[in-house]
Amino acid sequence: MVNITYNNKTPEDVGAWLANKPVLTPSEIRRTITDIPSHGDLYEYDMYRGTASFNILIHMKSNEWLKDIRAVRQWLAGSGILEFSETEDSYYEVLQVAITEEPRMSEEYGRVNAVFSVYPYEFLKSGDEVAELTDDILVNEADMSKPLYHISGSGSGILTVNGNAMSFTATDELYIDTRRMYSYDGGDEPADNVVSGDYEGLYLQNGDNEITISEGFQLEIYPRWGYVI
Repeated sequence: MVNITYNNKTPEDVGAWLANKPVLTPSEIRRTITDIPSHGDLYEYDMYRGTASFNILIHMKSNEWLKDIRAVRQWLAGSGILEFSETEDSYYEVLQVAITEEPRMSEEYGRVNAVFSVYPYEFLKSGDEVAELTDDILVNEADMSKPLYHISGSGSGILTVNGNAMSFTATDELYIDTRRMYSYDGGDEPADNVVSGDYEGLYLQNGDNEITISEGFQLEIYPRWGYVI
């Protein structure tokens, strides 16, 4: 039976257990329909996806049922990281958890239905580590990813990914976060005014990605590998 870990706790840690295998509802791409006279409908797709979700039933059976249900509610409150025992190399970012308590079948037995709304991406744990370039090439075997670039050095330079250039001015350290479309310095202070270019152009596509940076700077890439869900 598959098990889950949410924010470093399993159901057993709070006096509960899973009643089903988690059911995934995948995300959907938003679609815009534009009517063009004499040409029918034109379908335009953007790259925004809604959230995905996992539906999970959690059982409790204890002489202290009320205490356990409180512990489950506390455990599932807020956002966090969701992991599954059958895919130990990946995780999901949970945005929120909606809990519905089902009718109790006895005084000591009950269960809740928990819907985990997640960012529509299965993150590989290896994507949280610095990736190594080989002859200015970084191979992405997964889906398109939105990496974090860490630049060390001072002065003006250019970061180029697959022919897409972003110019920057760094003072010791600069982080370019393509997921948040936000840049900041080593003290986490905003630095968007010292970069110029398209964040989306720095995404890592499936396959080979050619990446270069101006001489005199050091570059670390946290690729955030993973798969769209």
